[in-house]
Amino acid sequence: MKHLFTLLFLFISNSVYCQSETDNWFFGLYAGINFSTGTPISLTGSVMATTEGTAVISDAAGNLLFYSDGITVWNSMHLPMPNGTGLLGDVSATQSALIIKKPLSTNLYFLFTVDDTGGVDGFHYSIVDMNLQGGLGDVTAEKNIFIQNNVTEKLCAVTASNDTDVWVMVHDWGSDAFYAYLLTDTGFNFTPVITNAGSVHDASSIQNSVGYMKFSPDGNKLAAAIGYQDMAEVFDFDNQAGIVSDAITFNIGEHCYGIEFSSNSSKLYLTHYSNSTQNFYLDQFDLSAGTDSAIIASQDNIVVFFDPDNVRALQLAKTGKIYVAKSGTPFLGVINEPNLAGALCYYADNVINIDAGGFGNLCMLGFPNFVASYLRMPAPVSSFGVSDNSICIGNCIYFSDSSQNNPTQWQWIFTGANPDTSSLQNPGPICYNTSGNYDVTLITFNAAGSDTIISQTFINVFASSTPPVITQTDSLLHCSTGITFQWYLDSGAISGATNQDYIATQNGNYYVVITNDDGCKSSSTVLAYFPSVINELNFKGINIFPNPVENQLTILNKNLTVNTITIKDVLGRIVQSTNLNLLDDSIILDVQFLNEGVYFIELKTDKEIFTQKFVKR
Repeated sequence: MKHLFTLLFLFISNSVYCQSETDNWFFGLYAGINFSTGTPISLTGSVMATTEGTAVISDAAGNLLFYSDGITVWNSMHLPMPNGTGLLGDVSATQSALIIKKPLSTNLYFLFTVDDTGGVDGFHYSIVDMNLQGGLGDVTAEKNIFIQNNVTEKLCAVTASNDTDVWVMVHDWGSDAFYAYLLTDTGFNFTPVITNAGSVHDASSIQNSVGYMKFSPDGNKLAAAIGYQDMAEVFDFDNQAGIVSDAITFNIGEHCYGIEFSSNSSKLYLTHYSNSTQNFYLDQFDLSAGTDSAIIASQDNIVVFFDPDNVRALQLAKTGKIYVAKSGTPFLGVINEPNLAGALCYYADNVINIDAGGFGNLCMLGFPNFVASYLRMPAPVSSFGVSDNSICIGNCIYFSDSSQNNPTQWQWIFTGANPDTSSLQNPGPICYNTSGNYDVTLITFNAAGSDTIISQTFINVFASSTPPVITQTDSLLHCSTGITFQWYLDSGAISGATNQDYIATQNGNYYVVITNDDGCKSSSTVLAYFPSVINELNFKGINIFPNPVENQLTILNKNLTVNTITIKDVLGRIVQSTNLNLLDDSIILDVQFLNEGVYFIELKTDKEIFTQKFVKR
């Protein structure tokens, strides 16, 4: 039919959240991974060798810009930036470095660093200008700018509530104080929001300083692994005011290091080490469990890593998976479905070999440090496909969801259709019985939000054509109207019979199917055609009467031997058949059982067939 689409896709979006800034990871001993295709691919070329914290940033298209261990800054050519050495981080700091693009800037990046174990170098920033060195970037004169001393090895960031500014968080060494600094398009605000919450990070042991601190991707939670104090804590975070509150303390009883949220911020993962068993553990906490006690009780050990496995950092990727650092090996583990509870999160061991080329690349304790918001689960972007959007009355079609960002629920509204709603991902058949132009609405949902697409007057439903009428002139059958034609004999299409007229060559029931300008089909009523009709039965000495008839039909025959008498209805169906030899005789047929209407009586001799129409009343 006209304007036929076997599959039509719509890609209309209200919003798209970009995550390509995290496409490239560099960490450990010369190790690297690229996520641009969605499947992690091992990278070579890194010249960085570090035991713990690193930072790396890519542009919005996923192209590597630069990376750092907190001491040196390497450009995309894996060369140190001319002014990119001597930064005041430390290769032994859990989160030695963090890179944040200056809000609303196209070329300026803040590189924050922290010293290890509350060291004297504390918390600083340097600025990288990507317009320098022919686009390869360099650290500006604004380098190693002092912010604060006496901090732990914890350093993280999240986008503020206005979705432009960024909160940068550190923790005081030897107190319970969180320091939240705001980075805006005007620069860095040196006056922090200070919150006293949770446990004191005990300065009596330098090992209490280690362990990751992470924001949840949605910006509403903050979690910290407090090293050899053998605990972890999770807090509420007000990302408008920068305030930390409502600590929930997990008394693990074993050394804590890696910590990470799932992409929808509902689950928290923690790695810890037991001195007594000398094994590492990966645990999950369900932050959606309800009360504080329910969240604490939700602790679920996902896997035990037996000696000599040394499991440390956890890092969420743009794929929604969480990767697990297996220190001293070329392998990474992965939590495939972190948003799901318990064993459904599906941990798989040694799934990525970062040294497939045999270059000596090794994973160590740490992974790259990213702004948590870069990895938040984006709301879905609704789009759909349809088997055909131009149809005729009475036809049915099928819809297919092609939405982005993993929706988990669907709500369809089909104006003018039957059914007119569906919650299936791929609904159908959806049928339209009235002509017109109709809207289709799709609303998709996931844990991050929803998205609605309304495609107005998208489905075009055309009226069926007026049924044609067949007229007969001898053997010529003529169709009254239509654009295309197909003639049928006894329900079978007649090959080549595609014109408005058809010359019948045999007995049978004929009808024609036509299409109109809109491609909609309609068929005629059935015409029973008998080319051997003889109107001169009297000439042959045969007389059939009365006509019309009520009860008995009389046949007088003087000249012919009749072998079979058959009565058919207008559709050619046999309603009565009699075998006999009739010569110079007569027969009376009982027809009172017939319904009122038109019938044909067929007299068959050895050589001929004579047909006469009669009316039963």
